[in-house]
Amino acid sequence: MAFDEIPPVETSDKFLDFAFAKANKVAENLRDSIKDKPFYKSRKIEIAKLETVEKVLCKHFDRIIAKFPNFENLTEFYEELLRTYLDIKELKTALGSISWAKTKVRTFTREHVRKLSGAESPATMNVVRRSYYGRISSILKQIKKFLIYLEETRRILKSFPSIKDNIFTVAIAGFPNVGKSTLLSKLTPAKPEINSYAFTTKKLNLGYAKYDLFKIQYVDTPGTLARNKMNEIEMQADLAIKYVASMICYVFDLTESDYSLKEQMKLLKNLKDFDKPILCYLSKTDILDKKIIEDFKKEFSKKKIPLFEDKDELEKEIKKIAKESM
Repeated sequence: MAFDEIPPVETSDKFLDFAFAKANKVAENLRDSIKDKPFYKSRKIEIAKLETVEKVLCKHFDRIIAKFPNFENLTEFYEELLRTYLDIKELKTALGSISWAKTKVRTFTREHVRKLSGAESPATMNVVRRSYYGRISSILKQIKKFLIYLEETRRILKSFPSIKDNIFTVAIAGFPNVGKSTLLSKLTPAKPEINSYAFTTKKLNLGYAKYDLFKIQYVDTPGTLARNKMNEIEMQADLAIKYVASMICYVFDLTESDYSLKEQMKLLKNLKDFDKPILCYLSKTDILDKKIIEDFKKEFSKKKIPLFEDKDELEKEIKKIAKESM
């Protein structure tokens, strides 16, 4: 989903300013091009102004309706993500108000264009024009709170990751600062933020590796994924693993600089609940004593989960699993 393509939702006053300014500009251009008697020329210009107001407002309304998510075609990941962050009923109501406003603008425009077409005096045209502008302003005033709500919603949606749902996906999991982002940068051209302190990853980092006949999507999941007290980004990661991931690559940090091995093993156990294939990877092996690595590998072999310390061997196994899934 490309939520970043949703256009900014302006205030009702701003939309009116756009429409009225464009209408005045159209009027200025027509004054020199229409060759007619003054009254009939003025009437044509007034009609053009009303039609321009309708065109501008409906264009903005159409963009809002088209770019906000279609709830009938959402994937499980995005449907659950939206339900986690937003009140879906309220959002549908707000979008419905935009459709209502669009219908009303068109109805009042047709009605007032007919009245202008039948006007026989400048005084009558002035009455019709004032009536139209008043009606249109009233419509925008009635959806004012919905426009504000939709802009707030747009900013929330813009922060959502653009995860593809039709591609083999590897979720890179593990505690903060164990080397997940570093591994992502080794497996893909992605350049995530990498620092030597915990909680660097404040969003789902995505990377893609293209092979001969297929592509793999890697998702660097942040946080501790502690199921009973997840923050918002961890909730996104949890949903990505649950609904999008084809498999999990779990990263161990045997230096235990931030999290003990016991804590890391507990998190791995929790990830088994997702019922996805799991591969494990040892990070930071270049600064570890070889005996620590060998002892861990010997003990870990009892768990019957593939463990890698070489990135190339890990990637080879991921490619194998991806091919077998096709």
